[in-house]
Amino acid sequence: MSHPHHLFVDISSHGFGHLAQVAPILNELSRLCAHLQLTIRSGLPPDKLRSRVHCNFVHIPGRSDFGFVMLDAIRIDYAATADAYRAQHADWTQRVAAEANWLTSLHPDLVLTDVAYLPLGGAAQAGIPALSMCSLNWADLFAHFFRPRALGTANSRRKCLLRTVRQNASCASHPPCR
Repeated sequence: MSHPHHLFVDISSHGFGHLAQVAPILNELSRLCAHLQLTIRSGLPPDKLRSRVHCNFVHIPGRSDFGFVMLDAIRIDYAATADAYRAQHADWTQRVAAEANWLTSLHPDLVLTDVAYLPLGGAAQAGIPALSMCSLNWADLFAHFFRPRALGTANSRRKCLLRTVRQNASCASHPPCR
């Protein structure tokens, strides 16, 4: 029997689109790799995950990203989203280190995200190969929606937050902005 490959997948629970994008890939990987051990972390309901992912997997309830704080299905709460990003990045170095330790304890061969960037930073720090897929990503959306006026902080703070988001979306850990 060959060694099972362990794939850890982090699926954003900001709507169902991320699941719709990644599920066909997971289904095909499980068909091609009979010994695939699949672990999925997502805040989506297990029944929703199982309706799209048609292979065995371990579900770890939780979210490593929030995307945007929404007022409803189409309107963003800019102030709450800016506050959430500030909070997420206030202790970023510690969050990435904790994620790296947690991922190391799972022993995955590969980390795949659609489209959270904390697991990418954690995987990079832990030396675990990682990749991300998406039709949209938080770094570009953040840059588009959060102009200095909307973020409510000095332009240098906005640039620092944006740099941190972009670098972690590219698998590089980065110290928090001061």
